Amino acid sequence: GTNTYLVGTGSSRILIDTGEGKRDYLTTLKEGMRQAGCTSISQIVVSHWHHDHLGGVSSVLEDHGSNIPVLKYMPEELEASFGGEGTITPYEMWPKDKFTPVVDGEILTTAGATLKVLFTPGHANDHICLVLEEENSMFTADNVLGTGTSVFRNLHAYMNSLQRMKSFNPEKLYPGHGPVVEATKHGAF
Repeated sequence: GTNTYLVGTGSSRILIDTGEGKRDYLTTLKEGMRQAGCTSISQIVVSHWHHDHLGGVSSVLEDHGSNIPVLKYMPEELEASFGGEGTITPYEMWPKDKFTPVVDGEILTTAGATLKVLFTPGHANDHICLVLEEENSMFTADNVLGTGTSVFRNLHAYMNSLQRMKSFNPEKLYPGHGPVVEATKHGAF
């Protein structure tokens, strides 16, 4: 499945990605929130438009409050559907006018966490990563996975995005799929 993350230390947290909308995810999310001492979601950040990251938005909002802002990078052009994870266009899953746009370099905050938005296209034309400043770590979505290799739509943009991500020298990577990736003792991945 798709990894999602509750970010922050307070009772209200930022949720990064929402999975694909399977009902059992909501049970898992509620249990994760309970274990973390989280009673509400302050905002949802969608890393990119593929259904396995965006598809659960409506069910999460139905369960946790319809007024939670849904943040996403909004590219100038909608990427064409292509099958697999890109079968469903984003605005079929969540209306365009209901997104709150984020921009490259924007800072998002919640108790205990500061996230910097990085526009990192290649896997998708709206793909973002988020730097968690308190940990010097990065939520990589689908640009770097815990196991295996990411699929990319634009190799040039993807390689530039990887270079940009590397320039932050993160100590830990939280991928969209697979286990967390820790830096070696020499600081390299």
